[in-house]
Amino acid sequence: MSEANRNLALRFASGLTLAPVVIALAWRGGGPFAALCAAAAALAAAEAILLVAPLGLPEVYAVAVSALFPLAPWWVGGTYPPWTPVAAAFAAVVLLVLHLFATPLEEVPRRASAAALAWIWVGPIFASVVSLRIRFGFGWVILALVLAFANDTFAYFAGRFAGRTPMFPRVSPKKTWEGFAGGAAGSVLGALGMRALD
Repeated sequence: MSEANRNLALRFASGLTLAPVVIALAWRGGGPFAALCAAAAALAAAEAILLVAPLGLPEVYAVAVSALFPLAPWWVGGTYPPWTPVAAAFAAVVLLVLHLFATPLEEVPRRASAAALAWIWVGPIFASVVSLRIRFGFGWVILALVLAFANDTFAYFAGRFAGRTPMFPRVSPKKTWEGFAGGAAGSVLGALGMRALD
């Protein structure tokens, strides 16, 4: 089996296994769903950081902070608490202090930036899913999941079978404009499908 086929089989098996758990916890909502989103944020943050830096003590701390983002909306009822900017500033100071003791000085800018990327990109995405469940209900969470799945699936197959034009080789050598277009089309079709079921 080729590497591409192995990746496809792994994606399919992971989706088939995790989908019932995600749907059940999204239906339940509350703390269990927020905890699921926190775990997903931690995994995604670790993956994002590993793209540019190893996982040392400061990076593990950054992953833990990323996991706190989805818990904040659940704690206060659908939005960030008013003291969030102060907490973020304090977390950034702690991160820099950890780097001063655990990281060679010349590597601090790159590795601190990787942690900041996780906080700015990963944490708020999963926090928005928790807020969506609290403020608008189960159906909107399912819509978001369907759109993400449809986008990823269509982008994968469009890129694999029709991808010819590189999108941004320096960042992601395998991403193509054809895959991007396929993902956009998948999102539209997913939304129309959900609308038809409404």
